[in-house]
Amino acid sequence: MMIKKNKTYSQFIVMVVILLLSSVGVGAVYKAARNRPPVVYDKLSPDVIARLNKLKLLHGGSLFTDAPIDPEKWDNKYDLGQNANDPWDKLEDSNFIIYYRNDVSGKWKNNAELTLKLANKSISDLARIFGKYIYPKDVNYRKLAIYLPPTSNGFEKTLEQMGHKPEGMSGVIGITLTLISPSGVYTDGIVIRSTTYDPSMSFNNSYKVTVPHEMGHYVYMSLYDFNQEAHPLNWVVEGIADHVASRSDQVKDAARIEFIDRNCSLVTDFPEETNSMYWAGESFFRFMSDSYGRQSVTDFIKNTYKMHASDALEQTFTGHDMKEEWVKALKKGAQADEMDVNMPDEDDALATNDDN
Repeated sequence: MMIKKNKTYSQFIVMVVILLLSSVGVGAVYKAARNRPPVVYDKLSPDVIARLNKLKLLHGGSLFTDAPIDPEKWDNKYDLGQNANDPWDKLEDSNFIIYYRNDVSGKWKNNAELTLKLANKSISDLARIFGKYIYPKDVNYRKLAIYLPPTSNGFEKTLEQMGHKPEGMSGVIGITLTLISPSGVYTDGIVIRSTTYDPSMSFNNSYKVTVPHEMGHYVYMSLYDFNQEAHPLNWVVEGIADHVASRSDQVKDAARIEFIDRNCSLVTDFPEETNSMYWAGESFFRFMSDSYGRQSVTDFIKNTYKMHASDALEQTFTGHDMKEEWVKALKKGAQADEMDVNMPDEDDALATNDDN
């Protein structure tokens, strides 16, 4: 998954790197993740295969192979950050490894410490929303690696060194590289662009949003069951990651509400050209939480692991027209905001009375 900075919001682009393996040697690799059904390519439905191939076509950095994965590859000792010829500095605990390039000022060590603290703090929110957090024990004891290249162009260089094409990444500020295999979901790492640590960066484009957003992709893709006839619609994947990261208040004006009313069907992908799967997707999850409680979000997300989003909505909110209720709530909120803007505050009223 990627986060791309734009003029008024961040654009997130899914970057799923799919590793389709034969079942040979699965038992050796599939230890901690054995409770999750293994994905076998020749047993996947045509619909699932078509969607996986679509991801490949959308992103030149996607990789396919039918070769078995080396069981040792799950070990973090093979991370780019631990390359003997060009080792990175690192901060490590039981869940994460933050790879960074130290400097004389200690700036990037400090940024790494902030990132490690934020990543651990995000675990409880991720577990609550997704129904479970993915710890190392769930993915063959692999810790989640997060890379902090110290320069903006270092972002592209890091992707290239990790075997992914860096073309078209100039505005991208975060990306999660994920391998889907019959032995479980392997996350190569999360890469964060250096500009997200600039103090002048807006909250929505800062590391404070980028890191938990990408961690949301890590958890969701790790829990998703590709053996089912499920379909991870773009607004589900990106909207829930924005919701986890508290990137909210993106749908305030009448134009966006009207766009949602006309163009955003909850049973299909949202229009990609407007990035509505991010800002509108987050808006729907916020409406869901505010109207039906936080547990409803978790119940819906857990249903999307194994069924199409339209079926997940029916299963979670039987008898409710969620699109109609969502739009009504948005319009009501916009009207309330307009009344607040037009109503004079108490000090203004007193000043007027004094003048009389």
